Amino acid sequence: MKKIFLPLILVLGVFISTVSAQEGAYLNVYGSYGLAGASATNFVADGVMDVDSFAHQMTGMHEWMDYNGVMTLDGDGNFVLNSTTTTSKVNLGSGLNFGATFGYMFNDHIGAELGFGYFLGGKNTFSQEFKDETDPANVVTTTATGEIYANQFRINPMLVISTDFKDFVPYAKFGVVLGVGTKVMESYSDNKMFSADNIVQNFESKGGLSVGITGVVGALYQLNKKTGIFLELATTSMSYAPKTRTLTDYTINGDDALSPYVSTAAKETEYSDEVSSSSAEEFDPTLSTLSTKIKYPFSTFGINLGLRFSF
Repeated sequence: MKKIFLPLILVLGVFISTVSAQEGAYLNVYGSYGLAGASATNFVADGVMDVDSFAHQMTGMHEWMDYNGVMTLDGDGNFVLNSTTTTSKVNLGSGLNFGATFGYMFNDHIGAELGFGYFLGGKNTFSQEFKDETDPANVVTTTATGEIYANQFRINPMLVISTDFKDFVPYAKFGVVLGVGTKVMESYSDNKMFSADNIVQNFESKGGLSVGITGVVGALYQLNKKTGIFLELATTSMSYAPKTRTLTDYTINGDDALSPYVSTAAKETEYSDEVSSSSAEEFDPTLSTLSTKIKYPFSTFGINLGLRFSF
């Protein structure tokens, strides 16, 4: 962690100490769209289930498990679910970015920037299919659909290395990106296997700070002495581990069922680096569930387009 924050402090110190002179100062206003980078895997399925539901939901959402189940009866007349599992990767880094960057060039080649932006994540969608084949003449197929996305404020200090060409100026930037106020939203909708009820569940994960690194290559074209247009190729490597996950909505056929049907233990999850338990402990449904931390991938690469205003 010290290796990340020490360069950040140095960049901010130089930026703050020099920007007051206004020499070489500028403002960038930009918008961009990022595509998802690499995804993490191997996260455990966990969700809120009523007694009629076979819809398995993911907390981490780095993978979505699709179960194609076949219901049979064992020798004692109990239901047995035989299923095959496939996985599909999910990354929360795709989406829109927009914001502003304050910069200062110390000379023709070296500068610093401090950016403030907002990330509006694109939705990742997925589905499950379940088959009840206990009666071969009446096979019942049900589906569960879901989506997950995230929003995040970002602070981005960077060092700038530039050429001194007059009108067309290539440059490169690298630095740290801090994600604050992050919210991860999950939504599930499924039809029950043994009834016509439709259950909708919404979750929100939040809390905690995410830290990543970012790199940019771009070019500025000067329209005049005070205004320019720039195009950049940017990449960010970052993940996010929330502190809590909360079931915010639970409806059955459009009617609120959160309070009467769902316990506090099912509604609220608190994440920690380490969780200890004992078989002697008695389960308390009125307390939040404790779980080890999960990490959502936010890595991305994309194109930035914007305007520069020099002072």
